Amino acid sequence: MTDNLLSENECRKAVARWMLANKRNVCLLPGQTPEDFADSFEMPQIIYRHTDSYADANGDLVTMLKGEIALSDWETKNGTEPKTLTVYKVLKTSLTNPDVEPFPAGYIVIE
Repeated sequence: MTDNLLSENECRKAVARWMLANKRNVCLLPGQTPEDFADSFEMPQIIYRHTDSYADANGDLVTMLKGEIALSDWETKNGTEPKTLTVYKVLKTSLTNPDVEPFPAGYIVIE
């Protein structure tokens, strides 16, 4: 699951594209492209919770944190069904040097 991780910037742009496609009242300004929108998009605060930890092939501890952006039916562009975007934040901790803080390894975005 951690083979194709997104950078923080790529994750932000993926969330921006999802919001543009799904959230009511999120639209492009005149002359703005979807890429322009994604470049200027401010990432919403996501509350993550621990879902899994395991040792990878290098012996580092991989920690999976899961967060969601949920839109109620009335918040979506179609207005009839809720939408949820799942974002995993992947952290790595060196087990050979446990004094070093865990570092972000990347993100996974699932619609």
